[in-house]
Amino acid sequence: MVGLQNTSDKPHSESLRHLSGASDVRGLFDVVRHYGTIAALIWIACTLNNPLVSIAAFIVIGALQHGMSSLQHEAWHYLCFRSHKVNDFFGAWFYAYPLGGFFYFNQVRHRGHHAYFGSAKDPDRETYINVERDTPQRFVSYFIGLLFGKFLLVKLAQVFSPKKQELPGLDLKSRNMPNTKIELVCVAIAQFILMAIFTLAGNFWNYWLFWFLPLVTVAPFLEVYRQFIEHANPYSDDIPSNDRLFDFDANIWERFFIAPIHFHLHALHHSFPKIPHYRLKQAKKEALAKGLNYTRTERKGYIACLVEHMRGLEKKLLEEQAPTISG
Repeated sequence: MVGLQNTSDKPHSESLRHLSGASDVRGLFDVVRHYGTIAALIWIACTLNNPLVSIAAFIVIGALQHGMSSLQHEAWHYLCFRSHKVNDFFGAWFYAYPLGGFFYFNQVRHRGHHAYFGSAKDPDRETYINVERDTPQRFVSYFIGLLFGKFLLVKLAQVFSPKKQELPGLDLKSRNMPNTKIELVCVAIAQFILMAIFTLAGNFWNYWLFWFLPLVTVAPFLEVYRQFIEHANPYSDDIPSNDRLFDFDANIWERFFIAPIHFHLHALHHSFPKIPHYRLKQAKKEALAKGLNYTRTERKGYIACLVEHMRGLEKKLLEEQAPTISG
């Protein structure tokens, strides 16, 4: 791993300003590419009527839904479309609500993640600390649970619990944010629209098989795994925030399934959050050429980092048990 610190005296984002800003053409392309590919996969699975093809389509659709969630992240940063109103409309109605999430609430939450990253005030801190994942056994159990619908159960408990979860870092609201109850209704409307589309296409049950089930199994597994690995440390939850900023040398399969939309350049995104995903590769090239060594640690691919993390958990567990064993 290679750690580099930003040594520029000037705000280094100015040097890459020409790469910032959204492209309407690319924003529309991303929407059509994801929905079009999902529709094509469902058509192929239904036409061939082969169990193995259906399973493969199920998994790939979950990965594409994860990619759509990553595009929602782009919309939070106003990087999908130049018009903020158009950006918010597509971010909410083509990404967030069809995926069962709240757009505006999570936009404010994500703003807090960038502002308070690594601190106790980070509203996303729970996604990368070791709670419930502090031993190899608990780690495996946690992620297997996600594959079998644990994510859905947790979200339903949060939505319908009489005692609402209080998140830190939500004090950066710059406008009137829709009530979460309104957004919940929007989520329900989006699901009914999808059900209607599947029904009109010929099979109502395909909504459950090829949209809902991947959405509550494969997609959250991939997303939570990515969120965890991109900031995690197996030894301690109390480390400097700079030590949690990673860029990954991800292979083509990892970039599709685990880190779509150029998420493998995540430390770069934290340093240059106004650059859309499709220009991050060029941004990294120019940043290094200009000597803008933004704060990051260069890491191997996501699977290699998983192995490294598991070894770290095992080492930590053995060190904690050592006094007991010697005694």
